[in-house]
Amino acid sequence: MDSAMVVWVRSLARIGTGFVYVAARGPRLSGPLTPALRNEGAAIFSLTRNLGSSIGISVVNTLLTRNTQIMHSTLGEHVTRYSPMLRAELPGGGSPELAHLGGTERNRHGAGVHDRLQHDFKLMMVLSLAAIPLVFLLRKARGVAEPVHVE
Repeated sequence: MDSAMVVWVRSLARIGTGFVYVAARGPRLSGPLTPALRNEGAAIFSLTRNLGSSIGISVVNTLLTRNTQIMHSTLGEHVTRYSPMLRAELPGGGSPELAHLGGTERNRHGAGVHDRLQHDFKLMMVLSLAAIPLVFLLRKARGVAEPVHVE
């Protein structure tokens, strides 16, 4: 990807995050909470948002690492010094040298990471699309709750 594409995608992500954050935060803090409890409500909202983000990042990193290793091993089963496909790449069909095997190893690792990143992004897309109907389960606040005295 060129730098223009990276800037464009990152800008769209930041704009989308702003829309989601304001839409999720506003109704929850202004409706049912009294002004005296809004600070605590904001703190709990931030805590749950940060915990959810941390858990999501941990799960995606774990899946990426685990599945990259599996893909790397699967691709490696077919690459040996005596592999007919590897010998066909060499001029004269000779035995591959260590430098050539190292280049093959780098390509294999890159292919494994690339495939797993695509898989993880598809997983995040499916989870995001599955969460969209949950918006319709939100209900409108009916009014401000009775004041609660905290002592």
